[in-house]
Amino acid sequence: MFSGYYLAAKQLEFLVGNRANGLNTYSLGDALGIAQHHDAVSGTAKQHTTYDYSKRLAIGVTESEAVVSSALSCLTKKNPGRKCEDPPSIFSQCQLVNISYCPQTEKDIPEGKSLVDVAYNPLAWNRTEIVIIPVNDDSFIVQDSSGNKIETQYIALDNVTRNIREFYTNIMQQ
Repeated sequence: MFSGYYLAAKQLEFLVGNRANGLNTYSLGDALGIAQHHDAVSGTAKQHTTYDYSKRLAIGVTESEAVVSSALSCLTKKNPGRKCEDPPSIFSQCQLVNISYCPQTEKDIPEGKSLVDVAYNPLAWNRTEIVIIPVNDDSFIVQDSSGNKIETQYIALDNVTRNIREFYTNIMQQ
């Protein structure tokens, strides 16, 4: 999972160029290399070593998220041809969207404000995908970057998904 994210983050990092703020994807690349050690892959590493692999991956992902946020901010600014020093926007990422949990998209949106979701395709060809975004309101109007309406479907959470969300988010808060 992280290797695909790493490649997309590396691509975004390249698109905006090296930054003066020192953000980079190096630690995630290093962590992925270390996590491919035969003990990590086979599951024969001692527990403290496995914790170290996990810690390195977590640090690498956190640093790469900052790179992605900064790069997306630069790429989506109003004057894309100018150098981007201080990104005008901050992009959040949903680490637990696989269990239908994303606090950033589930907040109440004030009247007159919008929720902007960016789906980045790092591949060299067009893709058509179903994108699932957890929200608490079924009255959203979804538009593409050109302002065209996109067909949507609101699906309420089932009890199994709700229980999984509660279990993992309670663990994270401890």
